[in-house]
Amino acid sequence: MDDSTIEHAIANCVVVVSLDPDSDPPRVLAIGPDFGGNLLEVIWLELDDDAQVVIHAMALRPVFYDLLPEQGGDA
Repeated sequence: MDDSTIEHAIANCVVVVSLDPDSDPPRVLAIGPDFGGNLLEVIWLELDDDAQVVIHAMALRPVFYDLLPEQGGDA
């Protein structure tokens, strides 16, 4: 997966969650779309110098579906 796709998913994310806030460095998950609208999971490390290093990016797996906001409903 290329950098621009990962950056797009993060810039347009629908969910951001601290996965392991007590770890050193903390891990953060973002769920956002690729350029085609397919949801991706992106995990990065929050470093002490405010830098972020992406360590994982792939198609969204079912294990994270519960983190997505509720859709639709009666309007």
